[in-house]
Amino acid sequence: MKIRIAACTVLLFLHAFPVFAADEKAINAALQLFETMNMRQTLSRVIEQITLSQIQKDPALGPYKDVMLKFMDKHMGFDSVKMDFAAIYAEAFTESELREIAAFYRTPVGQKAMQKLPELSVKGSEYGQRKVQENLGELRAMITEESKRIQELQKK
Repeated sequence: MKIRIAACTVLLFLHAFPVFAADEKAINAALQLFETMNMRQTLSRVIEQITLSQIQKDPALGPYKDVMLKFMDKHMGFDSVKMDFAAIYAEAFTESELREIAAFYRTPVGQKAMQKLPELSVKGSEYGQRKVQENLGELRAMITEESKRIQELQKK
């Protein structure tokens, strides 16, 4: 059975980051931001949408939906990634900035953004995959040309 790994790889890549040495106050602000963002539910929805998208692309995976969701929840569920994500956010933003972001997500537009972002992320990923697939012939031709060029350079 061919399991599509692309979406899983992206999520697992995010989990591979170690907890960085970051300001404890910024870490706490990030954790509070996650609560404001309903990160637990959002991440769960993202995992479910990615899994369903993969099953839609390969219906043979349908019987394994629950197994796939269980695996993803174990390795990418909120409890598994929250401290790593908090460290990533704390490295990228100051404590003050994290509090400002949380204030935005408490607004109606911020709440709407949180509702729409998982779906938009999946659609964006699917779009990117489709564009690459549509132009795969061009990529292969470019690789063939580059391979020839490299071989010519090695002969010299």
